Amino acid sequence: MSLWMIYDAVFLMVGMYGISLCVKVKLSQNLADIRMLMPRDVKLKECKDSAAFLGRMLPWMILFSVSVILTGLVSLGEDIGFGIPHTASQAMFLLCCLAAVLFFINQRRAVGEYWDKDEEK
Repeated sequence: MSLWMIYDAVFLMVGMYGISLCVKVKLSQNLADIRMLMPRDVKLKECKDSAAFLGRMLPWMILFSVSVILTGLVSLGEDIGFGIPHTASQAMFLLCCLAAVLFFINQRRAVGEYWDKDEEK
């Protein structure tokens, strides 16, 4: 087993954890369940409409989590020797990075929309 296979397995686990967070927050409708994915300066209790925020962010969370899972799977397939070309794993990694950027851009926009940002500093 190579170090890259461990890296790929970690990618798979992180993606599955992201999906589990999506399911958990969908069932509970509690923003505290995704605290780890939220910006530090956001006070969860000050959200104007948590259901609308979650409705907007859940598709992006799922997209990002699925892209992480697929990146891990494609890279693992390459490392094991299933004939997956290295360019495929590089492309998946770039798509994963794009999904991360889109997630964080949309998160920032949603935070701006559903939280009042006081400039007390």
